[in-house]
Amino acid sequence: MRRGTSACCGGVERRAIVPIRPGSAALRLWLLLAAASGIYLAACNHSSSGDATNSSTAPSAGGTTGNCPAGAFDGSLGCIQDLVFTPRCAGCHSGSAAPQGLSLDTLANSRDLTVGVASSEVPTLRRVAPADAANSYLYQKVLGTAAVGTVMPAGGSPLSKPETDAIRDWINSLSATATPGTAPVAPTGLTAAAGNQSVSLTWTSSAGASGYTLYRSSSLPVNLSTATKTTGVASGVADTAGIVNGTTYYYAVTAVNSAGESPASNEASATPSAASPSVAPPAPTGLAATTGNASITLTWSASAGATSYTLYRSSRSPVTLSTATRTPGVASGVVDTAGIANATTYTYVVTAVNVAGESAASNEIAATPMPNCPAGAFDGSLGCLQDLIFTPTCSGCHAGASPPQGLSLDSLSNTRAMTVNMSSAEQPSVLRVKPAAAANSYLYLKVTGASGITGVQMPSGGSPLTSAQTEAIAGWIGAGAP
Repeated sequence: MRRGTSACCGGVERRAIVPIRPGSAALRLWLLLAAASGIYLAACNHSSSGDATNSSTAPSAGGTTGNCPAGAFDGSLGCIQDLVFTPRCAGCHSGSAAPQGLSLDTLANSRDLTVGVASSEVPTLRRVAPADAANSYLYQKVLGTAAVGTVMPAGGSPLSKPETDAIRDWINSLSATATPGTAPVAPTGLTAAAGNQSVSLTWTSSAGASGYTLYRSSSLPVNLSTATKTTGVASGVADTAGIVNGTTYYYAVTAVNSAGESPASNEASATPSAASPSVAPPAPTGLAATTGNASITLTWSASAGATSYTLYRSSRSPVTLSTATRTPGVASGVVDTAGIANATTYTYVVTAVNVAGESAASNEIAATPMPNCPAGAFDGSLGCLQDLIFTPTCSGCHAGASPPQGLSLDSLSNTRAMTVNMSSAEQPSVLRVKPAAAANSYLYLKVTGASGITGVQMPSGGSPLTSAQTEAIAGWIGAGAP
């Protein structure tokens, strides 16, 4: 991740601070000048640059709130909230569709969705393991030592050492028996798929959940107190115990953690039958790969009867399924970035899955990713914008199957397909990229913070793009967005 220029107070770069002795004539003169020009002492007292000179006592932008009255790290989560999470993380990690289901926009959410809660990227680790910062995924992510993804916050400067130290000290101060403060929210999107004497259930995970409980009933509504209860399940579970073909079953699921159990999800039903798939689907065909900068996009033709697909990656051919890197639950168009290095050849196969089992492997495809911008400098191409701006600055949020505003900027192909001549989700009458018209392109308006945009200037939660970066975007659009 590139370290950006620290900016504050309308984009003025912060220089070295020269101490002013209390009671001195210099201080009195400074205060008079500040009062005359409308400067507030707290306005530039924090930095997002990660410089070693950043003081651990620096308040957050715009002053403090009631979570941290003293405005300095004191070992509490309240001060971490006001001085780190709110100004640095909440721009992305907020709302009901926060990345990884992790919302850091309030003190309650930051506690309930981290302490004792399994990481969605590495479920064997808790986001915050009380009294054990070294094995807390949150701390690993802000240090940049996590096994998956990039250092956080994505798209901005890394946290300073005082900031990461404050997070470490808070985690280590927690009792080893600390638990989330509230039960998780109800799961959503429960669906039931009938099989032959089986029903497969899937749902959208709940923030703060450490497990799920499935309830089955022979009638509606599903009464949790009398329904058949199965604990410790996960999305994708196949219910087979006592299932009879031709009988309709009704389901609900709840999320649990050490603080309690959520309300029930929506209800879903299915009627299994012998006509349901009794054999695994055929192998997918037409597996193809498109390379990018440290990324490979895989596409294939659908298999009849498949409900999902599993991707296998190997460093050699032929691909051995038992030893290859396995990624289940993918769909055609998946972008593989985990552990991908440029100039290294990777070989892939994909399999199709349904309730009856897994297909044979598809054809093999080999791909060698290379930079989209070999020269490493803006040259008017989208490839250089991808490598120098969108991937390092934007793809931390705008990636995956459900990116903000439906805009994925994690690969060259996605960036082109989702911007050029595509309507903005925030202002549908404006195209994200209108070729040859940067001033009328919503992407350019958002990164420059132009008046009339909806929401905030992008990237959210990080430093604004430099003038060289926004000019490169304008130049590409002005040339027709080739």
